[in-house]
Amino acid sequence: MGFCIPALAVALGQLYNQIPKEKWLTWANVVYLCTIPLVLFVFYSENIKNGVLYSFLFILIFIGLITYRYFKAAPVKIGVLLVIAILGSTIFIKYRIDQNASWPSFFAHAKVAVQTERIDAWRVCDSELPENDLGELVRYKLLPN
Repeated sequence: MGFCIPALAVALGQLYNQIPKEKWLTWANVVYLCTIPLVLFVFYSENIKNGVLYSFLFILIFIGLITYRYFKAAPVKIGVLLVIAILGSTIFIKYRIDQNASWPSFFAHAKVAVQTERIDAWRVCDSELPENDLGELVRYKLLPN
């Protein structure tokens, strides 16, 4: 995920900067437009949950900025594009969560992981690992020194 999120952010940012200039058919824009689905494909195929969530967040911010900037100029066109983008993203994420059994455990692990004050495993080494709502051990990986 380390190199994909910045590439996605740069692609979205550059596309956002090109919109007022009305330079749509440039090689740079083709590269940026190809970067977005390729990054999403990497996250999808490798089952990188954080990458999918961050990508969804960045794309929502991108859509929000475009909507804020151009909604007065073309409300119907922007409104339709906004509905299509949100509906498509929601369907994709819902399908992905339903098809992949690791997503429910991801959310169950996250509920346990944020309880840093209540659970000793996050503060004390060699303490017993906690279980999530599904009865699975919540594991963490120590970084090498």
